Amino acid sequence: MLRSGHETKPATDSTDRRSSPPLPRGEATRIRTEAGISQAEFSKGVGVSPATISLWESGGRSPIGEHALKSWALLMTLQRAGEK
Repeated sequence: MLRSGHETKPATDSTDRRSSPPLPRGEATRIRTEAGISQAEFSKGVGVSPATISLWESGGRSPIGEHALKSWALLMTLQRAGEK
């Protein structure tokens, strides 16, 4: 669909910036702990409280928006660093 010369993308489009790419359950915790990073340290990098990281990792909540993107980027950085 075109609107004013710009393509409109559906909300389910993979470029939707409200959430990060999904990781299998427990994968974020595995990456974080293998990197030797505490929930408190990780939370500072993402800009949320350690309690929020705990909720995300336990499945009680899911990160969205800017925090989801920051979390995913930090996890990918930690994962790449661990592969070296």
